[in-house]
Amino acid sequence: MKLRAPDSSDAAAVLDLIVARDIADLGKPDYTLEDVQADWSAPGVDRERDAWLAEEHGSPLGYALLDDRGAALVTVPPTSEGRGVGTVLREAAEKRALERGEALVRQYVPMTNEAARTHLLAAGYWPALSYFRLRTELAGAPAPPADVPIRSFSRGVDDAPVHALVEEAMAGVAGHEPRSLVSWQAAKVEKEGWDPSLWLLHEDSDGLAGVVLCERWEEGVGYIDYLAVAARARGHRSRTAPPMARPGLEPGTPRFSVESPNPRTGREIPANKTVLAVVPAAPRSPQIASDCPRCGP
Repeated sequence: MKLRAPDSSDAAAVLDLIVARDIADLGKPDYTLEDVQADWSAPGVDRERDAWLAEEHGSPLGYALLDDRGAALVTVPPTSEGRGVGTVLREAAEKRALERGEALVRQYVPMTNEAARTHLLAAGYWPALSYFRLRTELAGAPAPPADVPIRSFSRGVDDAPVHALVEEAMAGVAGHEPRSLVSWQAAKVEKEGWDPSLWLLHEDSDGLAGVVLCERWEEGVGYIDYLAVAARARGHRSRTAPPMARPGLEPGTPRFSVESPNPRTGREIPANKTVLAVVPAAPRSPQIASDCPRCGP
């Protein structure tokens, strides 16, 4: 087994590894080719130093990425488990985290992936946070009130205000990792397939009061990436969050359902997950916990 940096032609092979892990843990794919490419193009990520493809005789066994905020996204499909692939990838990510001066390493583990949880606990990680995905059917949802004005996102003029509102709203949420405007733009606005008509804004007399940033997924599923409300507007339920989500997702797909993540990094939390963390300089230190999404032993 050897590790190498993936090149752009490896994106499909990397996606295959991730999808195999997703199907085993979640029952369906939860990542796209556009997500892989967005990961690699994020500011602060050097694909040649922050991503690893494990291979044996030219066949991919597993994949890992250390993202721009110190999260190690380790993927080991079921067919590669029990061969030390996860250990090699995890250690590569931890070593790189040390080089980058990261304070800790996080991984995200689906609750169904008991092997990954056991592996990380033995490596000095332990649970820090848990996230849950919420789902609702839009067919029976109430219609949005007509007196709450909303408009679609406008590229350029709305970038900084929307980013600032999201960061302000999420600042007090446990587990949220701040993201710079440039990093946020690369991950969200410049992502292939991004649809500004699904990003809705509500303004009051004082300016931007709330935003809901959505994606249209496969199989009639709408995804609420972020729902953020300015502090001054919170508590005014009829004028902020509820009216915003449905009109952004419903047009053309009347049976859309909506899935909403716990707020950290949107799609980076695809299902019920435990967050595990570890101090990279002292992987068995009892001071910090960490988390891993798709890793196996």
